[in-house]
Amino acid sequence: MEAIDANFDLATMFVVNVLASTLSLLCFAAMACQQQPGAARTSLQIGAVANAVQMLGFGVLLIPAWDVGFPHLISLANLPIDAGPALGLVAVNVFLGRPARANWPVAIPIALGLVQIGYVVWGSDVYDWVLMLLGCISRMSVLLPAAWALWRYATPSQRGPARLAACFHLLWAGLLALRIGLLLDGDTSQTDLAGSSILGLAGRFMLTWMIAVCLLWMIARQLDEQLIQHATRDPLTGLLNRRMIWEAGRARGSRAMALILLDIDHFKDVNDHWGHGVGDQVLAMVAGVIADAVRDEDLVGRVGGEEFMVLPAATGTAQVAALAERIRTAIAGTVLVLDDGQELRCTVSIGHAGAHGGEGRWERLVAEADAALYAAKHGGRDRVVAYAAPVAADRAQNARVMPMVAAVRA
Repeated sequence: MEAIDANFDLATMFVVNVLASTLSLLCFAAMACQQQPGAARTSLQIGAVANAVQMLGFGVLLIPAWDVGFPHLISLANLPIDAGPALGLVAVNVFLGRPARANWPVAIPIALGLVQIGYVVWGSDVYDWVLMLLGCISRMSVLLPAAWALWRYATPSQRGPARLAACFHLLWAGLLALRIGLLLDGDTSQTDLAGSSILGLAGRFMLTWMIAVCLLWMIARQLDEQLIQHATRDPLTGLLNRRMIWEAGRARGSRAMALILLDIDHFKDVNDHWGHGVGDQVLAMVAGVIADAVRDEDLVGRVGGEEFMVLPAATGTAQVAALAERIRTAIAGTVLVLDDGQELRCTVSIGHAGAHGGEGRWERLVAEADAALYAAKHGGRDRVVAYAAPVAADRAQNARVMPMVAAVRA
């Protein structure tokens, strides 16, 4: 390292890495400013800091080019460079929502950093190759866990760029392993060290930049996922919104299907007595119970204030009735504990109907399930009613559901 002023190629690679770290810093900082408070924003901020400390380290390594020297400055400049990948691991774990204990490998670079400081300050003879060896081990100790986290814990929408980033982490770790092998093999002359450094810096420039691109790609995928979530999900309950479940039902119109409609009993009384905040808690609780009661292939949505819709994969009357009863029983047996310790229970009225497909059958199925729901409410609530073909006296009652059908269609 002391020969930097005589080695233009090595100094050039320092400049290139300073520029790469600066560009990555600006990209991460700009993206962080556009994010709402949360894991993604925090991760980007940590990534920006990681690039800032690396930029500082490479900048310090350039100081001897201007014939300015301080004791041990070049050796200790490696510490912020080693800190960059450690902070990168923290940024990855924060973004992926992993617990703080997943950052335990960061203790290895911290310990090795203290060893480097002790070696430089108290060592009688300081060898550059020893510091390079410790630095390579330090970076490898966090690059491998970061690669594992990216490969294993990314969400499905982020899996492509995350696994590509994991591969770049592994390539970087492989390059470090090659340098460790060369150092342990005895290539410790100034010429050999300079050549090894140029190789490592060139690889670092390309791989760190590609990793930054992949991480920003993951952020973009997350934003897309959030937009889809907002467009398809009810923000309070997380269930499908009315438009999405309506479209799903229409898509089944050419084949046999079943429909379950349920409504929370006396929900207006909950809002009037406890307030809309508690009402929202009740809605979220009921939505969670329904989601737990159905199977993965069943679709659940919120279609009104306190009204929910289930599109079961099963179409048999007995299967649908059993599912509806399971939902009703589960909700009736769930206790919501309020902030003041009060316990609140609620019940639901459920109506269900089935159809064999055909033109316009979905709208009629909604009307029939709603008629059954209406019968459940007028029959005393907290019950399940299956739709039965109406007699003439019931037809006027069924007409009341058509405005709801038209509203959903609109």
